[in-house]
Amino acid sequence: MKYATKSLPKASYLVILQVAFIAVFISVASAVICAGILIYYSQVELELKEVLQPSVGIFAIAACVLSISYVGYELASISDALTFIGSALAAGTLEKTIVASTLEEKNNRALSYISRWSAGNLPKSRPTQILTAAFNRLEGKEEYVKKELEDDETRWAVVEVLSFLEEMALVVNRGFVDEGIIRGYYEGIVEDYLTVFLSWIERRRVDHRNPNLYLELTNLYRGWSNGLKK
Repeated sequence: MKYATKSLPKASYLVILQVAFIAVFISVASAVICAGILIYYSQVELELKEVLQPSVGIFAIAACVLSISYVGYELASISDALTFIGSALAAGTLEKTIVASTLEEKNNRALSYISRWSAGNLPKSRPTQILTAAFNRLEGKEEYVKKELEDDETRWAVVEVLSFLEEMALVVNRGFVDEGIIRGYYEGIVEDYLTVFLSWIERRRVDHRNPNLYLELTNLYRGWSNGLKK
């Protein structure tokens, strides 16, 4: 004796597909918007490529799910519905993998900035002497710093270190590195350098008519000083 197999009512299946289509559309739209924002605001070409990888992955996943949805709509059967659900779950797992990979890359980039500072390639000796002498002075710190930086070699060394810190601040402000790791290591360093050299930086902005000089660094300094976290 043969028994007829029950199938899901087509009307119910179409409702499920409609909800799925809406969810996929929102995912695709979100990925495109995020990618557009990153392209507009990013200023580091190499880092931009790495940051866009998760958005591109999410977009590709959403496109695959959308294609599966279309096939499921045409076939309208229980087995195809299960296939659609399985594909969606697999897409979610892949998305989590991409996000985890991005977090690891941020951690690695943060550690690389710590290694570069510790490597001894930056001319930190003379700037460190100025920092120590400035902190030991009860008055006349700005005049002392200004006079010391009239020497070309000393000024070059300070500019080199400040330029490195500006680069570090840029990637932190843009979210390309793990800020917690960077802040744990650099907060005291940034505070020392900006406490001593901020007035000189502000005068240099006026002299060179460049209000954006070391802007990323000063923004990061003020954010950390106010207890803010990006």
